[in-house]
Amino acid sequence: MSEKISKSFKRNYYTSDDSGKMTLFAVLAPFIVLFLFYWLGTMICEAAGLNSQDLSSYLWFVIPYSLLGQLTFFFVYIIYHKACKISYNAVGIRKLNFKHVLICITLGIVMLFGLNYFTGAIDFTLKAIGYPINEGLTSLPLTNVGWLILNIIVLAVLPAICEELIFRGVVLSGLRSTFGQWGAILLSSVMFALMHASIQQFVYQLILGIVLCLVVIRTGSLLSSMIIHFTNNAILIVMAYIQVKTGFSIGLSYNNWWVWILTIALAAITGIIVYVIDRFYFKRKVAVEPQKIDKQPSKYLWISLFVEIFLLIFSVVLEILNKRGG
Repeated sequence: MSEKISKSFKRNYYTSDDSGKMTLFAVLAPFIVLFLFYWLGTMICEAAGLNSQDLSSYLWFVIPYSLLGQLTFFFVYIIYHKACKISYNAVGIRKLNFKHVLICITLGIVMLFGLNYFTGAIDFTLKAIGYPINEGLTSLPLTNVGWLILNIIVLAVLPAICEELIFRGVVLSGLRSTFGQWGAILLSSVMFALMHASIQQFVYQLILGIVLCLVVIRTGSLLSSMIIHFTNNAILIVMAYIQVKTGFSIGLSYNNWWVWILTIALAAITGIIVYVIDRFYFKRKVAVEPQKIDKQPSKYLWISLFVEIFLLIFSVVLEILNKRGG
């Protein structure tokens, strides 16, 4: 009888070992899946007499390719929990009251508009030193409402669910058992930023990751970071759609000195708003205390960090080589 109970037991917490393994699988699995799908796409092009150099322009390839990365995240999450006998309740998806939902939506909007020119300044600086900048938001078209909805699903709904399950669900929770609250917030945010394998996005993803971690800890619910993540991405996509349809853009020239002052001022205001919300509106402080399980960080944690840094360097080198080749 006791043997049956032990086999069916599911633990309701994460460790730094889970954080390291989950990050490693979440980084490598999409890389492998997307590489294999790209290879399959080139084979199909050759068989059909199409130019494989134009693969990114074929919708039969671009649509599933855009979905595969996030769906792989989700399946990694499901399979890992099944294999390790971890309860899905461990991730901490709890109900939020209406006030917290509104606060999360507000934070998503504030983060986007408050740091918009800050990220633009990073792009301007990278471009000035000769680094190739990715100007496009998405590889999918944005020419009508149908494509707008698909873009929101691919770039807002799926990341808000899949990335949050892994990085603010598993990784953050597991790291708190070893590094404490702020150590876990900073380290999981670095891992989240590195996961994107983009120098261009790194600083913004790091700042966003810190805010998302903090809100999850304050509210005790992963739903809070999902709402912020979705709001942030969805508004960005809608703005891109408006620009495509009307030509309207809030972009400014960084050759003007006042734009830099505006950039610094908006970033500072954003920081103040986040601080005020954290200090005065989130009453439920550190709702779920982590179990002190790990005395030493898992080796998989350092392996996953090494792999992420390697892939970031690989991506940067590849971008530079492609620019020179072009």
